[in-house]
Amino acid sequence: MRKGFLNEAYSKKDKTLNPDTVGKASEIDKTSGKLSNSDQQLANMGISPKEYREQPDQSNSEKKGQEAGNTSNSPKKGLRGFFNRKEALLSPQSPEHQTHDTSQTGETSLKKVDKGEPQDSNENQIKYLSKNFWKLGGNVPLENAKIICLGDMHGDDRDTELNAEFINMFARKGDVVLVEAKPADEECKPKEYFKTKKVSKDVKVFGWENYKLYERSVEMVKRYMSLKKDLESKTFNKEERTKMQDECNYIDKQFHSISIVERNKVLQKSINAMKERYPNSRIIILAGLNHFTKDTSFKEYLNTNRYVIFKPATQLSDDEIEKKTQKYYET
Repeated sequence: MRKGFLNEAYSKKDKTLNPDTVGKASEIDKTSGKLSNSDQQLANMGISPKEYREQPDQSNSEKKGQEAGNTSNSPKKGLRGFFNRKEALLSPQSPEHQTHDTSQTGETSLKKVDKGEPQDSNENQIKYLSKNFWKLGGNVPLENAKIICLGDMHGDDRDTELNAEFINMFARKGDVVLVEAKPADEECKPKEYFKTKKVSKDVKVFGWENYKLYERSVEMVKRYMSLKKDLESKTFNKEERTKMQDECNYIDKQFHSISIVERNKVLQKSINAMKERYPNSRIIILAGLNHFTKDTSFKEYLNTNRYVIFKPATQLSDDEIEKKTQKYYET
């Protein structure tokens, strides 16, 4: 098995440019008939230059998120994408988010939503958010959101610290924090859960998992990493290696359905239960970023609520993510 198996993409990106899909004549050098250098770079990232220029001004945090995320038209599924930072950062935003009509709800315009600026926060808070977080989705400003999704890369301690800081800065007294790796409806104090140890705000912390499903997901990741290690050791014969490779492929195909889609169904039920139990509280969700970006059904559910998605603006290589993830699942 060649190095980087966990990070490989399913197919190489087609960099062929088609003026019909990336823009009109205004984006093409009129003397050469080719895209200008800046437009060519946008097109290579899968971004229409025309649509890019027509968008309202964006904050630094969202620009960073888009630059890191818009590497393809759709997220890759399975464990190979799971260990790939760029795949996980694919923006979940849909056309509905760009055309959301706020006139009936009294909410502020999407120009404010796009910047992810909490209107009830002071200037220092806004600067902090812009510097330390990418806004990867949402249909309302942070101050109006009832559901706040905070994604992380498993094993990245800096993500954990920044998400805790986010809660300390923006959570309100009585807000509910739903955390993964704990059974649904099981309450604990913030100091008792490893991702909320540094949370000082007066919030309620509950698990959201079907724990048997969670354990099955963890075992899939551990088995996959074990097979990968064995394949790289080159101590097995061809027949044995073929069997291990087939098992890797099988786990890879099953992982998305079990670890993301099925667990998100439980997460959705947990959200609904907390909304009913604490109708005046906001719900903050701590989970791996893939839960918010790689499940179409869950994104559709989120869009029926007032929600935002943030991810700490940490810059780790895919190799670093893989090592940290392996350590995360070994403990």
